[in-house]
Amino acid sequence: MNFIGLLFLCDTAQCGSGGIALCYTVCQDLKVLTYIKNFNKERAMRKLVFITACVMLLVMLGGCRVAPKREQGYNALDSISQGSAEPEAPSIEPSIEVSKELTAAELEDILSKQNACVVGTTKGTSTSYLPLLVAKVKNNTDKDIQSCVMAYAAWDENGLPIKIEVHTDFNNPEYMKTCTINEANIIPGEILDNRGLVLEYQSKVGSFKAIVVSYKTFDGETWTNPYYSDWTRIYEGKKL
Repeated sequence: MNFIGLLFLCDTAQCGSGGIALCYTVCQDLKVLTYIKNFNKERAMRKLVFITACVMLLVMLGGCRVAPKREQGYNALDSISQGSAEPEAPSIEPSIEVSKELTAAELEDILSKQNACVVGTTKGTSTSYLPLLVAKVKNNTDKDIQSCVMAYAAWDENGLPIKIEVHTDFNNPEYMKTCTINEANIIPGEILDNRGLVLEYQSKVGSFKAIVVSYKTFDGETWTNPYYSDWTRIYEGKKL
């Protein structure tokens, strides 16, 4: 009930001046209470609006911080180009395969299974009575070998390497010598055991090793030993 309504009631009830004064006082109190009530409602509404605005602002600010990462998809390259504080992923070096060098025992095992191999060595005498290093060559193929190239390395009685002095070298000794055996004529499964490297008279060879460097068949096919470089690495100028 508002202020005018109360006055009308007081007048209708024919209250005296005291009654009218009382009604007026009551109306004033009600007016004050109504004002306070409306003020509290307005204050509460303002507070609600303020809190709502703050929440919306926080959500918007939070969205601004997260949005770039969603748009970039956490791309490490983009972060690096923009100076991001994210740690750089460690680079992975490609693996490099290092080939293992063969030992003497491993090499000898491989050579013994080749198409043409040395199955033994011996020292003999040439037709001109010169020292002869004979390497026994076996033909493990199904073709006739016409000729072959051999390589030799030698040591003294103490296993120390010595330079080989070949009869036709004219004073040019080396730790490894090669020679070509023409007309070897080795049929499949057979062994050539009477041809070799002719030395000088004063040769002091205590022991030696030999390898088939290559051979040629009567069909014109040529085979080259892929392990010749390993053989020279292990034996040329090296102590046994």
